[in-house]
Amino acid sequence: MEGGMPDEVRVECLKKLIDAGFLDKLIVSHASVGYWGNGPKIGSSPYKNWKPTNFFERVIPMLQYAGVTEAQVETMLTDNPRRYFS
Repeated sequence: MEGGMPDEVRVECLKKLIDAGFLDKLIVSHASVGYWGNGPKIGSSPYKNWKPTNFFERVIPMLQYAGVTEAQVETMLTDNPRRYFS
């Protein structure tokens, strides 16, 4: 949801945290859509990117454009959660 913060700002924050050495502590959540049954309609402004696939369709490419590697994305999405929840 971009109602509070645009994806561009989120990407910038993640990139700064990665560059500061916090990659192994980052876990990215993108499951907010499922809990708000009566919320705004998906695709309506300012929620135009409010859909379950937004992270994969927009944010990951934006991260990669900013210089984040596929391995770093995999660390945030798979390795860190696996370590945290084990």
